[in-house]
Amino acid sequence: MNTKNKPIIGVDIDGVLCDFNGVMQRIFRNSFGVEYSLDQVTTWHYHECLPVTQKQFNSACALFGRQHCEFAPLLPGAAEGMRVLTQDYRIWLITARHDDTLPQTRRWLEHNGIPHDALIFARGKGEFADVVSCMIEDSP
Repeated sequence: MNTKNKPIIGVDIDGVLCDFNGVMQRIFRNSFGVEYSLDQVTTWHYHECLPVTQKQFNSACALFGRQHCEFAPLLPGAAEGMRVLTQDYRIWLITARHDDTLPQTRRWLEHNGIPHDALIFARGKGEFADVVSCMIEDSP
């Protein structure tokens, strides 16, 4: 099948391919002394479901982007699953990461062998609903 004729699947990075929650759990423990279990995370707005403040959440996100996103663990089966999807679909990685993490994100994708046709930084992933056939997303 010609690549242009393949349908597009949107795939989130953090929480789908990358162990964002595990890294954030370590950041909160090491930086703020806050302990919690991953089943307590019910929204991406951690300050709404965990014993952390908005300021701590913002600081943890900034720290993730500056120091951790390039080295975060790949979730089991993620690279293999992406390779299977590329057989029948074009893959657009659509992430809510800040665009200043572009170099680190590209290095992470390359290091982990994540195939993709596009890398898009977007706060509102819903704007792609009319373009992608489906979205693989972990957002609660």
